[in-house]
Amino acid sequence: MKIKKFVKDCFSDFKKVPSWIVALSAVATVLMNLLANKALFTDGNFISCDCAILVSWVMFLSMDIATQRYGGKASLAITVFDVIVALAMSGIMAGIAAIPESAYSGWFQSEEAAVALNGLVGNNYLVVLTSLFAFVCSSLVDIGSNVGIGKLFKQTIASDKKTPKTFFIYFVRAYGSTFLSQFVDNLVFASIAYPLLFHIPCSPLSIALSSFLGAIIELVAEIVFAPVGFLAVTKKKEEVVAE
Repeated sequence: MKIKKFVKDCFSDFKKVPSWIVALSAVATVLMNLLANKALFTDGNFISCDCAILVSWVMFLSMDIATQRYGGKASLAITVFDVIVALAMSGIMAGIAAIPESAYSGWFQSEEAAVALNGLVGNNYLVVLTSLFAFVCSSLVDIGSNVGIGKLFKQTIASDKKTPKTFFIYFVRAYGSTFLSQFVDNLVFASIAYPLLFHIPCSPLSIALSSFLGAIIELVAEIVFAPVGFLAVTKKKEEVVAE
């Protein structure tokens, strides 16, 4: 019964989250899985990172807003929704990639172009599953740490309290949890994908440094949009942010 009530509460809180937050998180998750197939930079010794770090911060920004305004259960429901959407989109794209090419296609002037597109939309399912696994792990860290840090403050972020103090509370909760979750996301994905799937000769030190650097880059990107997140959390006067 407790599990049933928990699921019901998650679904109830999920329905309160604005559609633009859910959509933004889902799109970022799908893009993250695609971009994880492309290396952004690697020297094989100390630093290796993939292009997923360019968009993953959007996903965590959406979750931070949802957690602080609608509670951890709402963010957990968003995570489940994102995973379902990402798996569905990966299946659809893999099916498209499996469609045989015609003898001549007006869209493609060379076989190389068709092969390149198939490689993009039919990306390796192992990469997708690894990326989603890292996403789930980091999401749990993000939600747990955001709620946990929030409990350190006696004051909640009431919707009618746009003050420096409430902005500080928002900032500490959002970016403390974001840094921890981004580091976990990068660490889990890099530990599995780089040596086993991409065959990049990364040392444990390289993976750790890459995860730390990626967390810093994504944190800086999200900090730029701190005012947007704060306004989204404190938008309506009648609502009070969940702990």
